[in-house]
Amino acid sequence: MKHPIVRSVAAVLLLGIAGCAALDKAAVGRTDRLTEAPFYKTYEKNVAGGRTLILPIVVDPVSAEPFNVAGRTAALEPLLDAIDHVLAAQACCRYVASASLPETGGPIVYLGMLDGEFAPPGTGLQQEFHEEYSPMILHVLDPSAAWRTAIAAIAAEEQASNIVVVQLAFTQFPKADRGVFGKKVVLGADYEVPVRFFSAVDAPIEVIALTGVLLDASGKPLRAGGEGIIGYDAPFWVQVFEAGKDIDTRAVERLVADERRDDLPGRPLNWQAALEQLLRHMTRDP
Repeated sequence: MKHPIVRSVAAVLLLGIAGCAALDKAAVGRTDRLTEAPFYKTYEKNVAGGRTLILPIVVDPVSAEPFNVAGRTAALEPLLDAIDHVLAAQACCRYVASASLPETGGPIVYLGMLDGEFAPPGTGLQQEFHEEYSPMILHVLDPSAAWRTAIAAIAAEEQASNIVVVQLAFTQFPKADRGVFGKKVVLGADYEVPVRFFSAVDAPIEVIALTGVLLDASGKPLRAGGEGIIGYDAPFWVQVFEAGKDIDTRAVERLVADERRDDLPGRPLNWQAALEQLLRHMTRDP
């Protein structure tokens, strides 16, 4: 089945040409420095009860920019379909198609390094002189006026109080110390993995992540955050020359069916565990 996001990727790519700066001009954003996992922020303590809608998963528009991930968006189709299947079966929320929503202008959630390749410009934050690793940030861009008008109409028709938007994103996470000599990357809530000892200290880990935002019926962000699904480290010599290791099609295929969390009961797939954590933080009172 051709995922709707893949079918509409041409429109997203046209948006991507304008870059993050154009996105920032279109809506209001907020940025928070994250000191540790879990990677979530609550903007409104009082969240209305009632029906919650959940939309089909989308590819983060910034990740879809052709300059950054040309040719990789279509490879995500199996993963998008697998996640959508789970979203449609959630007891917490009513899954609704988003055909009436504008193809652009939805909320955007960036989770990653302050100076990462996909980081939004103009956050107002800087790395402090004593920090060995680039800090993690959570940046939320509010939806446009047209998108808010459309989602408000859907919420009214469905008699819903809140809406959950889930995104799949390419991003970069910083390394951290693991004991005296080791290194690790913290990917999410109670989830960290070791990285090779000879990895360059200042080189990031390329991550596939799930991000999400809980909106009220008018499209105002109430909560936001995310979970890393899996990270990829390049050999030391590759990192020295800043070549990085791209996430390829084979890696996505393994991610859909093979990559599992051995630290959790039942050994769920990485993406399943990340999605469960994300939805728990979005739909339950922290």
